[in-house]
Amino acid sequence: MGRTGFPAAGIVFIAGLIGRATPGGTYRARGGRWGSRLGVQVRKRPTTVSDVLFAVLGLLLCLSLCPSPLAPREALAQELLQNGGFEDGTLPWNGCGGVSVVDSQDAGTTATMVRTGRYAARIGGLGDGSCGGGLASQFVIAQPVAIPPDATDLTLSFWFSRLGPDLAPDGNSVADLSVSLSTDPSFGMALFDVVSHNVLRGWMPFRGHLRSDDLAALRGQNAYLRFAVQYTGDSGVTYFLDDMSLVAVDVHTQAEPLPAALAGDGSRPLVLLQRNPANPDGLTVVRLDSDGTKPLPIDTGLYHEPRIPRWSPDGSAIAVVDDDVSPHDDSVPAILKARITRLSVVRPDGTGRREVFATQGLEGTSGSPPFCRPPQCVDTPRPALDQIIKGVEWSPDGRTLAVTICARNRYFWGESDDDSCRVGIVDATTGAVIRDDLDGWFGPDWSPTGGVLFTGPARYPTYEQRGVWEGDPLVTPPTQNLILPAPVDLLIDGDRLPTWAPDGRHFITARQMGGYRFDANGLAVRSEAVMLHDHADLENPRVLLIADLGGISEAIDEFTWSPDGRYVLYTLHESADAANVWWLDVTTGATGRVTNDGASVSVDWRQRADGGQGSGPGGPGSGPGSGLGPEHQCAGEARGVARAACFLAAVTTGVRPMQAKSPAGRRLLKRVAQSAAVARKRVLLLAKKSPPPARRVTNARKATLSVARLIERAKTKGHLEPDAAEVLAALATAATGEIDAL
Repeated sequence: MGRTGFPAAGIVFIAGLIGRATPGGTYRARGGRWGSRLGVQVRKRPTTVSDVLFAVLGLLLCLSLCPSPLAPREALAQELLQNGGFEDGTLPWNGCGGVSVVDSQDAGTTATMVRTGRYAARIGGLGDGSCGGGLASQFVIAQPVAIPPDATDLTLSFWFSRLGPDLAPDGNSVADLSVSLSTDPSFGMALFDVVSHNVLRGWMPFRGHLRSDDLAALRGQNAYLRFAVQYTGDSGVTYFLDDMSLVAVDVHTQAEPLPAALAGDGSRPLVLLQRNPANPDGLTVVRLDSDGTKPLPIDTGLYHEPRIPRWSPDGSAIAVVDDDVSPHDDSVPAILKARITRLSVVRPDGTGRREVFATQGLEGTSGSPPFCRPPQCVDTPRPALDQIIKGVEWSPDGRTLAVTICARNRYFWGESDDDSCRVGIVDATTGAVIRDDLDGWFGPDWSPTGGVLFTGPARYPTYEQRGVWEGDPLVTPPTQNLILPAPVDLLIDGDRLPTWAPDGRHFITARQMGGYRFDANGLAVRSEAVMLHDHADLENPRVLLIADLGGISEAIDEFTWSPDGRYVLYTLHESADAANVWWLDVTTGATGRVTNDGASVSVDWRQRADGGQGSGPGGPGSGPGSGLGPEHQCAGEARGVARAACFLAAVTTGVRPMQAKSPAGRRLLKRVAQSAAVARKRVLLLAKKSPPPARRVTNARKATLSVARLIERAKTKGHLEPDAAEVLAALATAATGEIDAL
């Protein structure tokens, strides 16, 4: 991997040229940057004490008489940095310790090292000692900036990518990357933030904010933007930096107007919790259009505090939970009663409420003497066992519900243990518990093809189960595979809220990003990024949104996709006391409010237009427009490759493995979905050349015909209902027709 060293200047940068080591103790420098000729080898000899003394004296004289690369420059109107993408060489950046600029065109450079353009900065790895023994940090990159005298805000934005092994959390904070502003490049003063050595992989945004008080000592001064790593040892922990910006304003994501595509027509309604006159004592389950209009209150709950409304896959019912206490016995003091949750189902108009399932609790005791607290007790009080539902998810076939149950012991004086969570599978009709042994699973989200995403627990002492998992809860034993590990450091959050897209391949999460900002009370708030993951390429997630409009840390809560996969809705806590539903365009990253009342949470988007029975959420058989005529969702795609790929994607999302009554049936239907996904990939390859090679056309056609044969086989064996099989077969046939027309 080719590297260009940063120029060394100033009293703290007293080492020689920084570059890539070559055999024989030489360093190869790239020319055209600071006067070195391309291909010239600079022989490095051992540095002596006299060299250091003369260097210090010479630099002191130079600082007083000569213009330095670290000399202050005039501040620009808005952008205070120069060469923030490192595309124009290294100046005016300076560095020591083996830091360098990496070139995307050099062998060994990967997409994790350069984000945009050709170049990015590298800091960390193995140091060369050029920072000198007097500095606390082995690696430093700095640029001089002039802080405007009237600056009241300062926002630093950049992207970072961390490579190298995970380190033990304790004792390795010296490998963190500190980001600060200072009037002296040798140490930081105003700290933007620290990027942990165990941060998650992939390019991540950083957006840090300094307030007026933070700038008091820097306003009107010549300062240094400073990136420093104290020590990495031989760990190889390395950070890559790109696309930097420093501006004297408070920068954050801008809310956009509601797009026309979300205008409500009543066909894809939302359900959420919202303040409504129907329930002045709490929130109400409300049904409304996708643009937030036409609210219809449908349920006020058992005790005016309903939670977690969720559409069934066919749109014919809504699940909702209510918290309760146990036992219902007036002789038991309230502080000893267990807290439980009841799960009910209602029709879309709010009628027909029926309880499906309830958790079981155990009341506590007051001890002896009554209501004593240890160690003053003869008989120690027994804690109440609370069991609260914290998540509800329908299976794709609508027959079962995955319920996240968190248990804890709670003493009458308020002290309680940490939650211990699990997932139970409950029959949606009878309430029978199918299984209750998915310990550690939290917040499962079912894909259209039957796979489940969930987050794992933080358990002492290794915490290695944290992260995003994929599993199948309906096989014995249940399968589970960690696909997005969380950092081993508990101070760094992993990905949260994994939620499948309708295509069954992509999913989104919320992930902690670098940098702090401050709320109205001056409290530090850490923002999150919304990440889009491709199950086929988990190493390279895409940042959809910097969600920095929340008023608290972890301000995002609950994702739900539009049936066509173009939009995501999410709850954003804009302050500690206000929350609204926001939309996110998956293609452009634009975002804005759906609701504006400050009391809208827990949103869910109905996947069916008609609320009738069909073969899959948003797929074939889902009501008006489910045929293959002009009204079909794929009719808007261009003829040929795009439309064939759309038809095959509809097969993938339309197959319902969970409908099969036997393991063999589920396996066969999964093969149908997987074969359709493979065929779609081969069809998309046809777009790479025009006209497409005959061999590729043949392979795509064979793959599509294989899908049709598997559908027919599933129908013959009784694993697909005739109507569903007919629709899926029509999609496969239509895809073949589009290929034949090429």
